[in-house]
Amino acid sequence: MLSSHLLGGATSGACNCQDWFKQKFFPEGTTYKEIESRLSHTRDTPVFLPFLFGERCPGWNEKRTGGFLCVRPELGKTVEPNMEVHKTYIKKFQKYLELYKK
Repeated sequence: MLSSHLLGGATSGACNCQDWFKQKFFPEGTTYKEIESRLSHTRDTPVFLPFLFGERCPGWNEKRTGGFLCVRPELGKTVEPNMEVHKTYIKKFQKYLELYKK
């Protein structure tokens, strides 16, 4: 089942990450244009930086880790604005926690 996780070699390029994300979190046949139409730069939603570890981290610094930005206490599973994107971040974080525990 490890092939379904976004780690190691799968982070070798931005296209790999985007394709993986689209395949895992959107219905089959969803286009990038449809995904983009749901997004809004005016919304203050959390952002996940997927560089978890290793030489592919930003700045080629193997000690940098991934993380979430713009996470506020009022954000939770019931947040209505942009709920689809929020669910995506929650799922990704839950998967990260599962991997971290292993």
